Amino acid sequence: MTNPNKEIGNPWAEKIVLQALMEDWNRKAEFDLTPFDFNDTIYNLIFRLLDKYNGNVELVNWEFIKSWDSPEHQTRDDLQNWFSTSITINFEECLDELKKISKQKKQGIIAKKLQSVIMNWWTEWEIMQVANELYETETIKRQDNESIKQEIINDAFHLQGSIKRYLTSYKEIDDITWGWYPWQLITIAARTWVWKTMIALNFIANQIQAWHKCMFFSLEMWAKEIYQRLYSRFWQISISKIKWYFELTEDETKRLGKAIDTMDEYESRLSIIDDKFSIWEIVAEIRKAYNKNAVDIVYIDYVWLIESKWESRNYQIANITRELKKLTQLLKIPIVILAQMNRQIENRFWWWDEPKLSDLRDSWAIEQDSNVVLMLEKVDDDCLKVHIRKNRNWPLGTTYQKLTGKYMTIWEFTDKERQFYLQQQD
Repeated sequence: MTNPNKEIGNPWAEKIVLQALMEDWNRKAEFDLTPFDFNDTIYNLIFRLLDKYNGNVELVNWEFIKSWDSPEHQTRDDLQNWFSTSITINFEECLDELKKISKQKKQGIIAKKLQSVIMNWWTEWEIMQVANELYETETIKRQDNESIKQEIINDAFHLQGSIKRYLTSYKEIDDITWGWYPWQLITIAARTWVWKTMIALNFIANQIQAWHKCMFFSLEMWAKEIYQRLYSRFWQISISKIKWYFELTEDETKRLGKAIDTMDEYESRLSIIDDKFSIWEIVAEIRKAYNKNAVDIVYIDYVWLIESKWESRNYQIANITRELKKLTQLLKIPIVILAQMNRQIENRFWWWDEPKLSDLRDSWAIEQDSNVVLMLEKVDDDCLKVHIRKNRNWPLGTTYQKLTGKYMTIWEFTDKERQFYLQQQD
């Protein structure tokens, strides 16, 4: 047997786990075991044979005899004695030991690879890709089949512990999309100056008030500008007065103080980051927050400004959205990206010619990777039309939202207001 003092491994833990698998081979899938988890040569072979014959011990015994140069009766006796040894150590403890050792082995392999790429002057992009592999050994935990089944039952019967959804608190949008779910990549797209950031900040404001933890990556504005908009939104202070230092009235001064107090209250639930620009920096920052249990939802404003190393901009966007989509699935959090629409849409004059998914700028990948796509259309200075153009597993639809740009606020129309507005449009 391998000497555990000479290399990574714990033969006793491997033996106990194998004995448990002999009794119930289904545990192999439940605990996501692979040959990599078994460092001892013989135990590794036995596991591979068990895997090959789906846990049939008789076939494993026969194959084991062929694999090792020893008399048939001696090998059979040895294996029977080995199999019959009583399990006195807790299986779960041994399994944890195996997984801990496997993680150390993986990290060692990746660390050597990282050292090699640094020493050989690989590009920053390639180094960050290898570093990302190292993060994955810490943050990814595959969901087992039993917990998936339980989640489905909880969802179906609305039991405690059912899957989270993060509402925007805009009824018509939530009725169509059912809010943001884990594993979703959501895109909010519009032309320039059509309030993409404003609607995202209103979603965030509602979600942090509902005790959700949000991260906002601002690649276009300073964090200071984002806070100014949130102050304006929470306490209805003119954004121009906050931003351009116009003299505040006594009432506005009081409301600004209350706005600052409000943001202080929500500080632990909102992270605004304005100094990360490459996809790998953003991914690393999200992972760090995830490890600290400090993020539920991520917003990125906006995707076209994320740095990537592909020559073609279409391939850059494809690579970025693919990485973000993978991250939603690995960490089980929704990520919302803001995106531009093509300029050609401004040349279409017909009132019925509304935005289409093909209007997304520079990339088919956004359309392909997104679970939900919201496309914003400016009707007039007081009204925003929100088209849900993609919505996997749910219906599509269009909603009207009224807005007050002065206060950075988006509101819902009442039924009477909506009816009156639509009549005016006709």
